[in-house]
Amino acid sequence: MDHTSLDAAKILLIEDDEVDALLFQRTLANCTGRYALDVCVTLDSAIEWILNHECDVVLLDYSLPDSFGIEGLRKLQSRFADLPVVMLTGLDDPQTSLDARESGAHAYVVKGQFDCAELDQTLTSAIRSVTPIT
Repeated sequence: MDHTSLDAAKILLIEDDEVDALLFQRTLANCTGRYALDVCVTLDSAIEWILNHECDVVLLDYSLPDSFGIEGLRKLQSRFADLPVVMLTGLDDPQTSLDARESGAHAYVVKGQFDCAELDQTLTSAIRSVTPIT
């Protein structure tokens, strides 16, 4: 999808923790970029959502009721190979971060350890990784 400066990037957050999802929504609302956010609580519901909606980037929680770790990333990639995925986790572990990125995650973001500027940069970079610049 081509974006103009007026388009809102369509983000899907896959997060089963209601408090974490709310905190992410609040952070995103304070960012300078324009975003439209939807939330799914399981990987399976997210896959169904993606099949029926446009999406520019997915933020995937590392631990969900129906997937854990890199397994969820691989399941998304097998269905939506060109969709950038950012792993979102509470686990601040350099090896896990490296494993996620080597497995195809665009980025690995630790919950509570990013600000609006970093989030804007991560989302913009993820979207541009598959969207031609116009």
